[in-house]
Amino acid sequence: WARDSDMAAARPLEELLPRTVADFPAGGEVVEVRADATLDEAIEILSVHRILSAPVRDHDHERYVGFVDVRHIVELMAEIFTEREAEGKGDEGEMELKALQLRARELGPVGRVVAVPTAAPFRAVTPTTKMIEVVRMLCSDIGVQRVPVQHSEDKSSRVMQIISQSAVVSAVADKLPNMGLLPYVTVGELGIHRRDTLVTVKMFHPTLKAFWLMHKHDISAVGVVDHDSGALIAQISTSDARWLMGPDVYHLCGLKVGEFLIEVAKHRSPAIVSVPAEATFQVIVTRMVKTKSHRVWVVDADDKPLGVVSLKDVLRVMMEPPVLKADVREAATIRRG
Repeated sequence: WARDSDMAAARPLEELLPRTVADFPAGGEVVEVRADATLDEAIEILSVHRILSAPVRDHDHERYVGFVDVRHIVELMAEIFTEREAEGKGDEGEMELKALQLRARELGPVGRVVAVPTAAPFRAVTPTTKMIEVVRMLCSDIGVQRVPVQHSEDKSSRVMQIISQSAVVSAVADKLPNMGLLPYVTVGELGIHRRDTLVTVKMFHPTLKAFWLMHKHDISAVGVVDHDSGALIAQISTSDARWLMGPDVYHLCGLKVGEFLIEVAKHRSPAIVSVPAEATFQVIVTRMVKTKSHRVWVVDADDKPLGVVSLKDVLRVMMEPPVLKADVREAATIRRG
């Protein structure tokens, strides 16, 4: 990606962000999990606070060892589904009520669980760190979805704030008009609706399989499509794993996708955020911010999914606006008016 000459007058993302982390809007209370807690206990903490992730602190050594998040639940479900597939039971919806809870307890202290190489990395910054550096971390391929802010470079200092991809996108959304033609370029012209992250299931599939597919393809959501038309009608995401938390609801992963969505609708809106390929970049960002969504699905005229645009995709485009072809520049200029 290189900066387009017609965007030379546009202000780069660095100028639209607060200069340092200290200038970035503070988030809510930071909830921590002790490293000696079991994964089951950690899951309960996430459930009580209705959060998707929390830093894990080793109080004996006064340092953080990683993040525990809903993906750990997805991994457990993927393991169970794989085992059931091997037994020829992959398509069966029923499973032992406490299977996940028991598996979570068997893994030992959560500090050990988050220390594995595949776990969410703990890459902390301080209040003096430039915000553009934080965005680079959030755009990287190392799996960073949130960046913890510690009081100082001392490893024992406490986390005072956590900056997420969604927080950054929300902070700059109203400044998009300062980025030249970029806000007026369509999703189709940008080509950011990635098909490689497009995975779907149907209503009759077991929910366990949906989470297994997320783990297998290293994605955060799968689309739910109509059996006959192939139209996108819903989604299941790693965020929905929070409804699988707690001792009395582990059984939800044994439901079919359609049944699971009925249960999830009791906690969140069943509406799915989708746009046509003709939607502009500004529309995508606005929809994400207003609906607090981590992704927007791109669909065709028949509502069949064409791809997905994630928060990371949006941040990467903001970081390095693409070179625009002459016809795209002309079309974007007309849309801008």
